[in-house]
Amino acid sequence: SGVVSSPRRKGRPGPIDEYQELLPLIREGKLPKLVLFLTPNFGEEETWFSDQLMRAAREWALQQDGLDLMDVDGHSPDFSADSMDAFLGSQSLFAGRQALIFSRATAALKKYKRLAKALLQAVEKEGGPEWIMLHAEGKQASALVKELVASKSAKVIRFRRLFVDPPPWNPAAVDQSEAAKFAIAHANGLGMRLQNGAAGLLVEMSGGRPADLMQSLQHFQLLNQLQVSVEDVREVTAHSAEGSARDYADALLTGDSARALQLLAKVRARGLHSWDGRRISPRDSFTMLISTAIRERRQTAVIRAAVDGGATLEEALKGSGAKPSMPVTKRMERRLALCPSSQLEAVLHGLRRAEHRLKTGAWRDSLRVLEQLAFESYRKSAPPQTRGRRS
Repeated sequence: SGVVSSPRRKGRPGPIDEYQELLPLIREGKLPKLVLFLTPNFGEEETWFSDQLMRAAREWALQQDGLDLMDVDGHSPDFSADSMDAFLGSQSLFAGRQALIFSRATAALKKYKRLAKALLQAVEKEGGPEWIMLHAEGKQASALVKELVASKSAKVIRFRRLFVDPPPWNPAAVDQSEAAKFAIAHANGLGMRLQNGAAGLLVEMSGGRPADLMQSLQHFQLLNQLQVSVEDVREVTAHSAEGSARDYADALLTGDSARALQLLAKVRARGLHSWDGRRISPRDSFTMLISTAIRERRQTAVIRAAVDGGATLEEALKGSGAKPSMPVTKRMERRLALCPSSQLEAVLHGLRRAEHRLKTGAWRDSLRVLEQLAFESYRKSAPPQTRGRRS
């Protein structure tokens, strides 16, 4: 039995499995007669996989003598339905073989209803294109190509987003999510090794999109870091949007409103940039800052309860799913000294109010919502370790 890489429906291959199955076939020129990349029925589409497979098909086709490849983009202003009709309806004058790559096809299929039927006829007739590869994005695409989907020649693939959470039966195994496994495999392909916990943290910092993970790995490759540890990931991300989000969360949890407001002033002035150079929009900045604060508060609450119950900090960190490395331990030690249970409760209520303000449209400025959250998280009481001391 194979390793289950992620929670998913029984018997249904994940996006990585389908990608790895089709890529070598394309590179060997053993393509199915008709390949349809469509939006998944559930969840969001991940176009990275289909883009890479179409690129591989394109590279293989261009190396073949006597193969006439028509490579068209349905979103292009230069798209011509008549040209495609002519290509599908007649043999090439310059080559004995034909193939078609039709990317971003939805708009064209919607505008020119005859194209789906012409594609089906080309698939079913003798002497038609050797293979057709089509990507139609959006939920409405399946209805536009339903006759193609029903064809016996069709291989239909619906690439969804990678799961970023560890499997539910082992929530502490951060390197076992689909996205982390993707990062590990592609790091190996670049001659790099992600040490224990590094892939999970990379996913936490970069997100689960393959393009972003690849860009992050290439960043380490440029730094000539072939062994990447959790500390390496933290160090590189310290001055980035991801690092800023963690600092904001830490300021909320320790009641340091001044530090939280200083950070938000920088965000307002310069915006946020991911550590691999991507600019993050104001709305996405709000989402990143809030989601990081929610996650850090939840983890801190688990650790606080364990420590208060008699566990050592290292035991509490392990129990929360964190890796008790020196930087993590030191940061949590400092945080706990300034974050009693009452502060955790105050931050939780503040986070709920912040989300409510933005979702109801009562406050349109998302950064203003975060500033108010900083004010509300100000801690008036003395830190626990100062109790009993006299000044």
